[in-house]
Amino acid sequence: MSHIPSVDLADFMSDDPQRKAQFVSQIGQAYQEIGFVSLSNHFLSAQLMEDLYREVKGFFDLPTQIKANYEIPGLAGQRGYVSFGKEHAKGQSKGDLKEFFHFGQEVSADANLATPYPENVMVAERPGFNATGMQAYRMLEKTGIYVLRALAIYMNLEETYFDQWVTNGNSILRPIHYPPITQEPDGAVRAGAHGDINLITLLMGASTGGLQVLTKDGQWVDALPEEDQLVINVGDMLERHTNNKLRSTIHRVVNPPRDQWDTPRYSIPFFMHPRSDMKLDCLETCITKESPKAYPDITAGNFLEERLVEIGLRKNKIKPRLPQTFMADLRDQLKNLFPDHQESEEVAGHSNDQYRFDAQEQQQPLICRYEKRKGKGTTIIEGFEGDAQALKDLAKSIKQEFNVGGGIKNHRLILQGNFRDQIMAFLKQKGYKTKRVGG
Repeated sequence: MSHIPSVDLADFMSDDPQRKAQFVSQIGQAYQEIGFVSLSNHFLSAQLMEDLYREVKGFFDLPTQIKANYEIPGLAGQRGYVSFGKEHAKGQSKGDLKEFFHFGQEVSADANLATPYPENVMVAERPGFNATGMQAYRMLEKTGIYVLRALAIYMNLEETYFDQWVTNGNSILRPIHYPPITQEPDGAVRAGAHGDINLITLLMGASTGGLQVLTKDGQWVDALPEEDQLVINVGDMLERHTNNKLRSTIHRVVNPPRDQWDTPRYSIPFFMHPRSDMKLDCLETCITKESPKAYPDITAGNFLEERLVEIGLRKNKIKPRLPQTFMADLRDQLKNLFPDHQESEEVAGHSNDQYRFDAQEQQQPLICRYEKRKGKGTTIIEGFEGDAQALKDLAKSIKQEFNVGGGIKNHRLILQGNFRDQIMAFLKQKGYKTKRVGG
């Protein structure tokens, strides 16, 4: 397939079973072949699109020092402003020639999330910016739900299979500004070749040109939808969940010809994420003798964290790269220290920097619990029997990793907020035994 197919959501929404089935077949086959479609008759009105572009352009026209007020440390760029050149494609070191802003989910009262999402960042200088952004967010989310329903049918699942996971999901609306190019880019492009992290991406603004998609035969083709269409593509989460049946296709935004360097570009993708607790395990309906299971099990939240590190939005403080001989040397040292103990079965299949040694009789388990104190949520870690300095070092590393306040009292580490599950995972990677208690 050397072009991006067009589909009409009105077919799926119709009362005609034949039209609905035809849409399911068209979009499913397109996502198996090229991973992209152009979609018409979505839920964004022409007026809402016009209003959104006006507000987006108004925000990016603000002075740099004002925009910088909305870049919030510690959020890995998940809300608010991200400045020019901060993000790069996976495996690349050159920053992309863009700046952007993130709107996130505003959950319903019954969301029951294990970890709350960050709050959206309000822009004081543009009174209509946040309200218009969230209106567009809801219409793109609604469109995405119907696309995923069609794909659920195509994958022989219940039509509403994805609904419970994307309702109150960790989706992001990202208005992007590619400023005029004022000097030789030195190898940087507006957006390097990459695949998207999420389930599906719904894109406004591809009609302005620059978006290219890599086909199966290695050719870059231009994505040129009609002005009122959305471009919708499969992300890495959905490719993984479908055991590679649906394709997350590599794409990029190339720099314009030199005579158009002075022209800015705007695009507005909606990255549709599920809730963090969704399991991305390969679907049984997609595992066959010819297509055996391709990926280990993982949750959407853990997969997202890995990818934020890879694209430069989150610092990797948990798994520094180690010399290849490090773990072999450590294994020998541990065997000398604990000659009566065997390596944990958990080691099997893990890479060197995830090696763990089971010395449970030598180490009292740390207990992580969560409770309310004076109306505030608090995570407490207790059971540490090391010296005071070791506990201080542990507290420092946890507070830096999670950007959280707290302190040590009576050999217990007391932290502000419900970070229990994340901290337990962090401690396991540090080699501690842990035990979760409480609700």
